[in-house]
Amino acid sequence: MKYTLILHEKAFREINDAYEYYETAQTSLGDKFKSDIEKCMSQIIQNPQQYRKFKNEIRQVVLRKFPFLIVDEVVKDIIIVYSVFHTSRNPNRKLK
Repeated sequence: MKYTLILHEKAFREINDAYEYYETAQTSLGDKFKSDIEKCMSQIIQNPQQYRKFKNEIRQVVLRKFPFLIVDEVVKDIIIVYSVFHTSRNPNRKLK
C-alpha cells in the first residue's frame, strides 16, 4: 500500500522551531536535524505499522540522533504526523 504523509500544523512548527534552535547552536546542525527527520519519515511511509502503538492507533517513532519523537496515526492510506515532540517535555502533552 502506498501512503501519503501529512504534517499537522503543530508538527510543522515544532520542526521549524527545533531547526532554528539547532542551527543557532551550531552551523549545519539544523540541517542534520532535518535530515534525521526526513529519514525517519521516509521509514514511516515505507512501513508505518512497524512502530509501536502507545494510545489507541497513535504511534511514536524515536529519532536516531536527536531527542525527539514523531507522533503519528495511520488512517487508511494517510499518515498524519501530529507532533515532533522533544523527549524532555511532559509526555502527557504529546497530543495536546
